[in-house]
Amino acid sequence: MIKRKAAIKQYTDMNAGNVSSMRVVDLLYCAYLFSVVFMSTLGLSAGDDIYVACVGLGAAFAVIRFLAMDFDPRFFLIAMGLAALGVIELVVSKRFTLLLTVMLLVGAKDIDIKRVLLTFLTAKIVGLLFVVLFAATGIYEVEFYQYYKMATDTYIQRVLVNGSSTNVMHLSFLTVVFLTLYMKRGNCGIVVYLVFAVLNILCEYITGSYIGLFLGMGGLLLFYVLQHSGKIRELFVRFSTAVLPLLIAFSFGTALLYGRNGFVGVLDRIFQGRIYYNNFFLSNYTASPFGHGMLTSEGNFDNSYVFVFVAYGLIAFILLFGSMQLIVKRLKETRDWASLAFVVIYMIAGLSESFYPAAAVNPSLFLLVPLLSFNGNFDMRSRAAS
Repeated sequence: MIKRKAAIKQYTDMNAGNVSSMRVVDLLYCAYLFSVVFMSTLGLSAGDDIYVACVGLGAAFAVIRFLAMDFDPRFFLIAMGLAALGVIELVVSKRFTLLLTVMLLVGAKDIDIKRVLLTFLTAKIVGLLFVVLFAATGIYEVEFYQYYKMATDTYIQRVLVNGSSTNVMHLSFLTVVFLTLYMKRGNCGIVVYLVFAVLNILCEYITGSYIGLFLGMGGLLLFYVLQHSGKIRELFVRFSTAVLPLLIAFSFGTALLYGRNGFVGVLDRIFQGRIYYNNFFLSNYTASPFGHGMLTSEGNFDNSYVFVFVAYGLIAFILLFGSMQLIVKRLKETRDWASLAFVVIYMIAGLSESFYPAAAVNPSLFLLVPLLSFNGNFDMRSRAAS
């Protein structure tokens, strides 16, 4: 018991002196993280040369930062193993999503987590402002189209900005909201919550994304209730380790029951046909160590759990979600409700979007970084509100 308490304490104690100043390589990493998140917010992807060049440049930064770290054989072996997996998935899927995630997480080792997330948040805000500016000035083309909503059996008008769905903008806005609440540990006044709620409703009016609306409102409500109710906070922490297994079971269970159960059919309409696609992929493609690659557009892979399992394979699936379950267990032990809320929100978002394995879009993945340090040198509680 004493050793267990010592281990938990080691995980929660933050050695502020180790992160009081930034080295040049740390500054390069933050600049790289900013550029990647900024460009992804602008809608750039693997099909854009400037984005590909930035990722390639980041590989050089990652090597420099890796060489500047104190040598640790365990970290070296894990980093090499993850990099090898990223390269294999690059060959299989023709996408560098996992390789980029590996570079960003490995590069963040021993950097103050608050600094990393603040860089991410700043890049998102600046990126959103540029998207609005480009759309307003005509640099980005704005198009309108009719979109069928299965849940209501109606057509609604949606918007494309520079060829990208405005769902991307809505998700970017929600990232700003959730990162702000997390870094303030929910310690925001009612006015802040109301402003975020109104802006979320405005985003839904523009994007037509009911899921974005519900996710935003649900996230705001979760942080507000956990901030103000100790009893609910205790229950949330106690049952937090059940969330990920339940979400995975829901994703695969509903997919396998599709066409056999009327209630699942209703859920499929609510989820805009996502369960049908999950059923199609799981029925037609067997489990594979490294996946089957990008069988279709990510837009048809609107469930991160099925997406990772089918596209990237068993190894990536077990590593990613096994690590997330482990970090949830650690956060539960330290009673870190704000970090748990932040992680859980993105896990829930993974039910309806395929972005989860992309660290340039999913900031909750950076909470995995302490697992690379082997010393648990991570705790937002004493620093996030500073």
